[in-house]
Amino acid sequence: MTINASDIDFESLRDDLMDHYGTAMGDFPMAVMDVVDVETASKSELVELADEAGIDIRRYLK
Repeated sequence: MTINASDIDFESLRDDLMDHYGTAMGDFPMAVMDVVDVETASKSELVELADEAGIDIRRYLK
C-alpha cells in the first residue's frame, strides 16, 4: 500500500510523537533532544521518527 503525504494527519502524528518522547524525559534527560527533533521535523522526518518509534503510520491516515 502506497501512502501519500497528503493522506497523513501530520498534526496528530507530531502530537503523538511529542507524547511518546516526552514521557521518556522523566527517566532519560537526553530524551529532550528527541522532543526538539519532533518539534522541528519535516513531514518526511516525522514519518522516519514514527517508524523508529514503532508507530504504525496508517493510524494517521485521513
